[in-house]
Amino acid sequence: MKVSPGMLTSAVSGISNDLATYALSSFRKYYAAGEVKNLNKLMIVDYTIPGSKNRFWLLSTDGKTIQTDLFTKVAHGKNSGASGTGIPTSFSNKDGSKKSSVGALVTASTYQSSAGRPKSKKQKGIKEVGAVYLYPII
Repeated sequence: MKVSPGMLTSAVSGISNDLATYALSSFRKYYAAGEVKNLNKLMIVDYTIPGSKNRFWLLSTDGKTIQTDLFTKVAHGKNSGASGTGIPTSFSNKDGSKKSSVGALVTASTYQSSAGRPKSKKQKGIKEVGAVYLYPII
């Protein structure tokens, strides 16, 4: 992905430079390792934003421009300690924890969520991150 953090923050409102730097460096690392297959797509979730607000971006790029394909709300894990604020405070990569997982993830299968949304996507942690818990992107 031939995008700089500055280019990302200029093109996409709401993404901080720190988040852009982390997301792009993770993307490049895992793309180089063969864990990420699509060079032109990136999903970013900012868990510092309450779950009642949009905090999920699906971005695409041709290397020169960045397009926001989707900007929407996203769920966090049931046991992530977000009561009252909508901002998760507890994370885990442990299978079965029902907590949100942070780090580099790739999309897995599509499924019918318990909320009835037909196109929820499970996320799968990349090896080094160690995340095995799959959680929905709605």
